[in-house]
Amino acid sequence: MSATTVSQPKTIAMNRISPMLRLDFYRLFHTPLLYIMMAVAAVIPALVMTMSGASTTDASGKVVEPTIVYTNAFQLIAPQHPQYVISDFGDYANINMVYIFGGMLLAIFIGHDYMSGFVKNVFTVHSKKRDYVISKIAIGTFSMICMIGTYVLGSMVSGLLNGKSFSVSIVGLLLCLVAKVILALGFSSLFVLISVLFRRLLGISIVGSFFFGTGMLVMGAAAVLASMGLESLMGVFLYGAASGASLSSTWITVIVSLACSAAWALIYTQLSTFILNHRDLA
Repeated sequence: MSATTVSQPKTIAMNRISPMLRLDFYRLFHTPLLYIMMAVAAVIPALVMTMSGASTTDASGKVVEPTIVYTNAFQLIAPQHPQYVISDFGDYANINMVYIFGGMLLAIFIGHDYMSGFVKNVFTVHSKKRDYVISKIAIGTFSMICMIGTYVLGSMVSGLLNGKSFSVSIVGLLLCLVAKVILALGFSSLFVLISVLFRRLLGISIVGSFFFGTGMLVMGAAAVLASMGLESLMGVFLYGAASGASLSSTWITVIVSLACSAAWALIYTQLSTFILNHRDLA
């Protein structure tokens, strides 16, 4: 069998899905939703730093010092070391929030497809439901990567304006960001599944994106594994892999993130395609 013959199915698949990708990216770039989410991602670091550094008073009037004090601008991006168990809401305040914003974007994007009837026109021209799923995963991944970029920029500007230190391991920071970018694929696949499952229930899709994006479903497992000294096993979950990508990341972190993201992306793509193939479009 020649190399040309082997490459033909791939070429046919790309030719089939390319129009849908072009359409979805055109729609993405010509709606304000992406730019709003990117702006939110850029502003969040400043809000987090401002709120975390402020002292509060309790019911008795006693001054309560902030539980988290940022001394380094890059703490807004990720903790210094992997943090699988969340002890305070402030522990959520890092770059992992962009996955939640990306989930909300996909929920609105896919929800609009169904509520407007646009999806019926799409499936009239493109009979392959998998192509629809892959296209949505692609725009979701791209959107999250854009938000990661604006979040990093916002963190650096916020740190500069507040006089915070920029001391960091460049290698650790870069590998952390590479891992976060890779995990965008897995999270995007998860949120596409949620949005397809609750395609006409936009509110539930958004809440589901928040619920799964914060890792609430696996927090119990994280606590149990941490008590046994096995918290590194959390890397099999998207939330765990994202929590493991810290400022001290190594190539092992990137490899774990790649394996986790690819495996879950494959699973969620199959499930989303199955749902679309076996449920009415209405």
